[in-house]
Order: sequence, then structure tokens, then C-alpha cells
Amino acid sequence: MILLLFWAVLGGAILVGFGFGRTPERIGAAAIAAAALATAAVNQPDDMSARLSIAAINLGLLAALTTLAMAATRWWLLVAAGAQLAAVIVQLTLLLAAEADALTVWTLRASITTQWVCNLAVLFSLAWGALEAQRAPYARLKHQVS
Repeated sequence: MILLLFWAVLGGAILVGFGFGRTPERIGAAAIAAAALATAAVNQPDDMSARLSIAAINLGLLAALTTLAMAATRWWLLVAAGAQLAAVIVQLTLLLAAEADALTVWTLRASITTQWVCNLAVLFSLAWGALEAQRAPYARLKHQVS
């Protein structure tokens, strides 16, 4: 049920990003959608290589959001990149704990909960930023001239 709710929020944020956003929101929505689909394709809960693949996907999304934040004057990109950085740090910590055999049920639950909260922060910042982009005069790429 929770996973279904997450996919609904993801789909809604992507649709809002494409439907109401400008170029940075559309690029961000595409990157987030690609990362979500790639994660779903490789996700195997008990497979360490899948966890490493998901970590690489999350690092790629962090790089995309950070690069986009450098090119556009949009506040939501900074929020999304910060939340994605927190998710990457938590995931890398979980990978290190698994390698050190220090992984407990509570560590796993805390990690998953933190990653969900970070993912929701990325999605809500995308949706809010896309809705704001309709009226914000600064909501354009830095190299665009009006």
C-alpha cells in the first residue's frame, strides 16, 4: 500500500513538473523519472550488486540535480539536490554497515524511512517549484535573456 502511494506521488510530481514547469522543471522531472524507473528495474532487496546499482543511480540523480541547480536560478533544485545528497549518504552508510556485518533490523528500518523522506522531499520540491515557475520572473535558465 505504501509503495503504491509512493508511485502515485511520484507520478503526480512528474506530471506537475512536465505540465506546469519550465525547462529546468521538465529536465528535473525527466531525471527523477529515469532514476525511479531504473531503480525499480534493478531493485532486489537481498542482492548487494543491486544495492550498489541503486547507489550509482542515486549518485547519477544527485549529479543531474546539482548540475541543473548550477545552470538555473531555481530554489527547488537546491532543496532537491540537498535531499538527494542526504539520501545518498544514508544509502552509502547502509552499504558500509552491511559490509561490516553491523546491519540490524532497526538500522535497516531507519535507513529506509530516511530514504523515503528524502525522496518525498525531492518530489514535493519538484511539484512546488513547477507550480511556482508559472509566475516567478526568475524561473528561467541563467543564460536566457528576456
